[in-house]
Amino acid sequence: METKLEQIAVDGPEVLGLYADFIREADGPLGIDLEAEIAAGPPRDLEPPDGVLLLARAGDEPAGLGGVRHLGAEVAEVKSMYVAPAHRGRGLARAILSPSWSGSPESAAAAASGSTPLTT
Repeated sequence: METKLEQIAVDGPEVLGLYADFIREADGPLGIDLEAEIAAGPPRDLEPPDGVLLLARAGDEPAGLGGVRHLGAEVAEVKSMYVAPAHRGRGLARAILSPSWSGSPESAAAAASGSTPLTT
C-alpha cells in the first residue's frame, strides 16, 4: 500500500481524531484528564516557523502523525508520534520522522509534499 506524508495544520479534523487516539493510549495510564488534553489538541508550536506536523496516509486513510519542534538548526524534539494500530509494524513511524529531522519545518514540509510515495 502506498504511503504519503503531508504537512497539516494542528487543528485539522484528521489530526484531531488521530491525536485523540494517541492521547488515550499514551496518557491513559497517567491518570490525567484525558478529555482536557484531547480538547487542547496538539501543541501549536508544531507549525512553522517553530515546527512541523506530518500526517501519514496509507492509501487514502489517515494512518499516523508525527510532530517535531525545532529548537535550533541542528536540534529538534519529537512532541507527538502516533501510528494507528492497524498500520503498525510497517515502518510508518520511521517514514514520518525521517523528513522531520532535516533541520527546518520548511525542508520537512518539502520532503513530505506528497508528490513522492514512500516505501514502508
